[in-house]
Amino acid sequence: MTIATRRVIAGGGAGRSSSPDSRPALRVRRPLGGNVSELFNGQRLVAYWRPHGGLRHALHPTEPPHPGEERETLCGETIHVGKPTAIDWLSPTCDTCWLTATATRDRLHPPRGGRR
Repeated sequence: MTIATRRVIAGGGAGRSSSPDSRPALRVRRPLGGNVSELFNGQRLVAYWRPHGGLRHALHPTEPPHPGEERETLCGETIHVGKPTAIDWLSPTCDTCWLTATATRDRLHPPRGGRR
């Protein structure tokens, strides 16, 4: 069965009879496809995150980072992009990168009807 035709039962559970009138509604799960920005309601990417030197740093979102590249972080460091391990992602976040990324997010995508 393909992703486009796979059906997901919504709201199933114990104690339901199998008669057609009492079956939960079905909905079709659709593949993402198309432009990924549709997934985020047209919002622009703020940063790519990569671990380096014991911290997770934010990289400018001009293009995805690839191992072997040298890239500038939002805090101003130039880092050599490596291939992160699962443990690397547990590193704390660089405070300067975080503050710069959240300020950029708030400038590009102001909150609607409330505070973040």
